[in-house]
Amino acid sequence: MLSAAATLARAATAVVLLAIALSIFRLDWVPLPLAAALCATAVLAALNPPAGLVVVAASTPVAMYALRRWNPGVAWAEVFVVLFAAGWFVRRLTGGRGDPSLPPALRVPVWLFAAVVLASTIVQMSVDRARLGWPEFAAWMLRYFTRDFFVSGSDRYLHAAAFFLEGLLLFAVAARAAAASGRKARRVAGALAVAGAAAAALNLHELIASARRFDAFWGMLWQHIATARLNVHYADVNAAGSAFALLLFVSAGVAAARSASRWWAGVVLLTTLGLWMSGSRTALMACPMALTGMAALAARQRAGRRGRIAAGLGAAILLAAVVAVVYAPTRGNQQSSSVATQVRVEMAHTTARMVRERPLFGIGLGQFYQRSGEFSSPALLAIFPRAQHENAHNNFLQILGETGVVGLGVFLWLLAAALRRGAAAVGNSRDDVLAPGAVRTTRADALGWGTLAGATVFLLTCLGGHPLLTREAAYAFWIVLGLATGLGLSRAAPAPLPLWLKGLAALVVVSLVGSIPWQVAAAKAHADFEHLGIGVSEHWETSDDGVRYRGATTTAALFVPGETAFRFSVQQWSAQVERLELRLDGRVADIVTLPPRQWVDVTIQARSIRPDARFSRLDLRILDAGERAVTIRISKVQPLGPQ
Repeated sequence: MLSAAATLARAATAVVLLAIALSIFRLDWVPLPLAAALCATAVLAALNPPAGLVVVAASTPVAMYALRRWNPGVAWAEVFVVLFAAGWFVRRLTGGRGDPSLPPALRVPVWLFAAVVLASTIVQMSVDRARLGWPEFAAWMLRYFTRDFFVSGSDRYLHAAAFFLEGLLLFAVAARAAAASGRKARRVAGALAVAGAAAAALNLHELIASARRFDAFWGMLWQHIATARLNVHYADVNAAGSAFALLLFVSAGVAAARSASRWWAGVVLLTTLGLWMSGSRTALMACPMALTGMAALAARQRAGRRGRIAAGLGAAILLAAVVAVVYAPTRGNQQSSSVATQVRVEMAHTTARMVRERPLFGIGLGQFYQRSGEFSSPALLAIFPRAQHENAHNNFLQILGETGVVGLGVFLWLLAAALRRGAAAVGNSRDDVLAPGAVRTTRADALGWGTLAGATVFLLTCLGGHPLLTREAAYAFWIVLGLATGLGLSRAAPAPLPLWLKGLAALVVVSLVGSIPWQVAAAKAHADFEHLGIGVSEHWETSDDGVRYRGATTTAALFVPGETAFRFSVQQWSAQVERLELRLDGRVADIVTLPPRQWVDVTIQARSIRPDARFSRLDLRILDAGERAVTIRISKVQPLGPQ
C-alpha cells in the first residue's frame, strides 16, 4: 500500500514538473533551439543525476545574467532547477538506480518540512479558490503551471513553496551524491566555486566598464571598488553577499582539496572580491564568526595547544571584524549600522505579533511581505516606510511568522541533523562510527571543512537578512548543505531514528493534517476580499446615469463586509420583472423585486451575531430564470459602519 502510494506521488510530481518544464516552449522571446538545449538538463538528470547537479551548480549563479539577452523576465535559474527536478523524478519513477538513500535522521525532517510547506500552500490555495470560484481558479492554476510559472511574480505563496521544495530536492540529491563518492562531491563543489568566481568577475567587469568612462581610470576603479555596492545577477545585494560568503569557503575548501593550485587561488580571490563588492555588512561579519565556529569545532575535536590557539585567533578575528563593520562608512544605499539594527529589532517585534495571532502554523507562506504592515509598529513605519510591505530581514523569523512554531521547529530540526552530519565529516565525534572500509583523506577533510563553513556562514547571514528568498543564493546554499551532509554520511553508519523522534514526527503529521480546515477558515477570515466578486466582469464600467458597476449573468457572488451593514444597487436588463435572491454565507438574507432597467437599492443590516471574519460571501441569483440568461448590473458595495 505504501509503495503504491509513493509511486503514485512520484508519478503526480513528475507530471506536474514536466508540465512546468515544457512551459518554457510557450514563453515569449525564447527561441526553440535554446529551449531544447535547456531541456538537455532534464535528460542528463534522468540519466546521471550527479552530472545534472553539476550543470545546475554551474549555471544557476550566472543564468540570469547569461540569458538576459532573450526574455529578462524569465527566472532562468529556476528553469535549470525545475528541468533537473523533472528528470530526476522521471528517473525515480522508471526505477533508475540512484545514489544511497538518506538515513531516517535526515529523511524524516526533510519530508516533514515538505509537508509543512504543502499544508500552507493548500491553505493559501483555498483562499484563492474562495476569491475566484472553482472554474476561474481551475483555469488560473492550469495557466500558472503550464505557461506562467517562470514569469509570474504575483503568486508569492506558490513561489515561496517552490523555493523550499526545490531546495529540499537539491539538498537530498547533493547529500546522496556526496555520500556515494567524494569525487562527485568535489565536482559539484568545484562547479559552484567556478560559477561564483564567474559571477564576481562579471561584477568586476561592470565596474571596469564604468571606470573606463573617466580619464583617471585606475583611481576611479579603486573608488568604485571601495565605495560601490554592485551585483549584476539579481537585485538583492545582501543576498549576493550571503551567496559569495558561502562560495568563498567552498572555493577555499575545493582549492585545498586540489592542492591549492594558482588557478584555484584566483577563484578564491575573485569570490572574495565579489563578497566585498556586495557591501553586505551581515555577510562580512558572518565570515569571521564562521571561522571562529570552525576553530572551536577543531579545538573540541583536536584538543590541545594548537586547538586553543586556533580558537583564540578566531575570537580575535571576530572581535576585529565586528568593530570594523560597525564603524565602517556606509556604502551605496546603506543606512547607518544603528538604523539597520533598529529596523531589524522592530521587524522582530512585527514577527512576534504575527506569532501571537497564529502561533502554531503561522500566517501562511509568502504572507509576511503582504501583511507586514498590519503588524508593524508606528515607530517602524516612521523610520522604515517600506515595512508596510517588507520581509523580516531575518530568514528564521520569516519562517516563524509564515509557518509558525511547528514550521520553524521542523526547519531547525533539519538544519541540526544536516550540520551534525557535516561536523562528522571533519573529525571524529565521540558518537561517530566509521563505516566499514571508510578511509579518511586530506581532500575529503578539506572539502568537508569548506562546505560546512560555507553552510554555517550562510545561516549566520540569515539572522540579519533573507537570502533564502533569492533563487540563486538559496539554490547554492541547499546544494552546499547537502554536500557537507553527504560527506558526513560517508563517514558514519546510519542509525535508526529514536522512538521519541518517531512519535514527534507522527504528532507533526497528524497536527498538520487535522489543522488544515481550521487554517483555511482562519486564512479566509483574515484575507482581504474587498471589491472582489465571482461571476462578475473583470473591469468596472459606468452607466449612462453615472453609476459604476460590474456586469453578471443570472448569478454572481460578492464579498461584503462581515461585521457591518452595507448597501449596493442592482439593475436587471430583461423585459419583465425579476426576483433576486440574496444569500449571505449560505442563508437567505432577502428576496428583492427588480423592475426592468431600473436601479434598485439593496441594504443588508449588520447581523446580531457578527462573524469573526472581515468579509462574508453574498450570493445573488435571479429566481425562476430557468434557461434564460438575465443580465444584471451590480454597483460597488458601500459599508455603512457599525449598526
